Amino acid sequence: MKDIICWFILYTLISLFEIHAAEKINTIELNGKVFNLQEIMQLALNSSIEIKKDDLDYEMSDTAFLRGQKKYAPTINFNNSYYNKKDPFSDSSFLIKDYYSWNSGISIRKSTHYGTTMELGMTETYSNVYDSSSHSTSFFMRVEQELLKNAFGFIDKRKDQIYLNHTEVAKRQLRFNISRKIVSILSNYWQITIYREALLNAKIELKSTEQVRNIIKRNTKLGRAQNFDLNQYNALVLKVKSKLEFVEQNLSESKRRFLRKINLSENTNISGVAGFSEKVLKLDEEKMLEQAYNSRADYNNVKLEIRSAKLSVQINKNNSLPSLTGGISLSNNSQHPQFGSAFSNLSSRKYPEYRVTMNLNIPLWDKEIKVNVRNSRINLNKAQLSLRELHTNIRFEILNKIDRVKLTYRDLGRTRKIRKETESYYNKLLNYTQQGKFDAISVKNALDNRTKTRQSELAALVQYNIAILKLDLATNQIFEKYEIDVERLLVPQHSI
Repeated sequence: MKDIICWFILYTLISLFEIHAAEKINTIELNGKVFNLQEIMQLALNSSIEIKKDDLDYEMSDTAFLRGQKKYAPTINFNNSYYNKKDPFSDSSFLIKDYYSWNSGISIRKSTHYGTTMELGMTETYSNVYDSSSHSTSFFMRVEQELLKNAFGFIDKRKDQIYLNHTEVAKRQLRFNISRKIVSILSNYWQITIYREALLNAKIELKSTEQVRNIIKRNTKLGRAQNFDLNQYNALVLKVKSKLEFVEQNLSESKRRFLRKINLSENTNISGVAGFSEKVLKLDEEKMLEQAYNSRADYNNVKLEIRSAKLSVQINKNNSLPSLTGGISLSNNSQHPQFGSAFSNLSSRKYPEYRVTMNLNIPLWDKEIKVNVRNSRINLNKAQLSLRELHTNIRFEILNKIDRVKLTYRDLGRTRKIRKETESYYNKLLNYTQQGKFDAISVKNALDNRTKTRQSELAALVQYNIAILKLDLATNQIFEKYEIDVERLLVPQHSI
């Protein structure tokens, strides 16, 4: 009777293993739709709210540059004024007379990237003096040019380049953040795989523990086992039930976490396992270091910071110079009692006017200028030190990631050997159990070890693949390796 019950346990549990082993391991199914690893990454790019928020932040990354372009935008100026005066004096009498005038003007003004300011406009003045009226009309053009400080746009051009550098920094940082979020999403999914395996193992463990507890219960009634043996297995059953509930909760939370990150409904059905690699990688340390230095966002961003810091030094040095502004003004004037005649007479150019100006402004004992020059040099030195520090940190990080990949691959090989040895022991135990040489408790323990080693092998496989992903992230090769088109996310969707 004992052998029949034992074999019933074995066949029941073996069938559970066979069903689980038939599960697909190369694809993920979401509500019946099949995805491979690249498609899951693309789904994350298209659906993740976090990634969409990063994309919106990127669209605003050119804010400083566009605000800086404000000074180059043309402006149209209108002005009007009215003047009235009571004058008690005149040539012929001391009677009070009226004097009044209307002044109107329109002009357009624009500054360029070369430190040049241009203005083009027209003025009209209507005046009435002692009952004698006239219209004075003028067409003018003015040009001013910076000759020392910001000479020919020296400062403006460098500020524009700094703003563009900031935009490029934001773009690179966005790519890195997206890579990091994709790694996080895949790691979350593989965590589901581990919990799902743990749940199956917990169910098998509970089934085997309950079956052995029932055998001991029968044997206790027949006097072939002690009550304390039954107490022990009653406690074990309760312990495994508690373990099963916690695993179910962990699995449920991990599913929700994954679905939240790819912005899908919590009722989405998830099955399958995607993207596991079991191949040993050929790891060229120097090549990977070169890839990291050439493509990593943080390293290249520090390089851009150094360039911006050098430009800031040049800007602050130039700001310490005196301001020398040269200007030229040309105008054509006319006057007539009638507005139409005054306006038409402008074309005759009978009354031209020319003016040349030169303004010099020399700062004296301006400590702010000296502080800005000093601080810009200090910031340049800090950026150069940061690059040296980051160069060393990246080298150590890549070497650590490479060692981690090698370690997890060796661990995968060891856990696979452990699983094979455990299965070999388990299969041999079955043969001896058939001959009546071992009891159900021995079979149960062997089966528990088999389930644990299978879960350990899966966990080792997951850790190996996570280590590979983290190495790809450290060398900034995620998108290139998996042929993900991330550049389309960097195209602004909201025009100004």
